[in-house]
Amino acid sequence: MNNKVICLACKGEGLDENDEYCKECGGEGVLPLPE
Repeated sequence: MNNKVICLACKGEGLDENDEYCKECGGEGVLPLPE
């Protein structure tokens, strides 16, 4: 189990939900990774 997310607005980079870069995307396109 991991808490990584896919931020589509961040070019689909796998980032931590607390990553500042992902926050700069405005939280758009953030999805939990499938197990």
